[in-house]
Amino acid sequence: MSHPAAAVAVDALAGSDRNLVPVAVTERGDVGAVVVEGEKGRFTVIMEHHGTGFVAPGMIVGSYRSDQPRANRTPDQHPLQALSRKQFPVGTETDEPGWVAVTGTAALDAVSIQVISSLEETTEPIGETGLAVAVVRARTDELPRVVVHTADGRAVPAFMGQ
Repeated sequence: MSHPAAAVAVDALAGSDRNLVPVAVTERGDVGAVVVEGEKGRFTVIMEHHGTGFVAPGMIVGSYRSDQPRANRTPDQHPLQALSRKQFPVGTETDEPGWVAVTGTAALDAVSIQVISSLEETTEPIGETGLAVAVVRARTDELPRVVVHTADGRAVPAFMGQ
């Protein structure tokens, strides 16, 4: 992957896991999100663009990847395997909006992921490997809604308990 944020993310994760490979990048204004997979985990690195390049944050979060095969059809109750929602604050003020990254693995019939906060919403395509990744600005006290859209026109919400 040749995106400039990908190399910064892999460098920031050095020592966290082995065989780190950037698998997805999305940009929203001056913020880039890179999903990096390693032998044991999947990491989402959200970084801001400063001057001539991206700067990795001091805190990076990850979760274990699902080793389960992708389902043929999106289940009505849990549309994403290994769903992860991570909040990344921007400033030091508790009421200042930050960014929320959502990742997971979608079924074969999934075409897009929609993430909706009180500040904005975004819809991103599902990658050919099933990787779903989206980033939205959100208040620090909210958990944005996640909806997976399928090829047959269903809109399947991911519930908070998933």
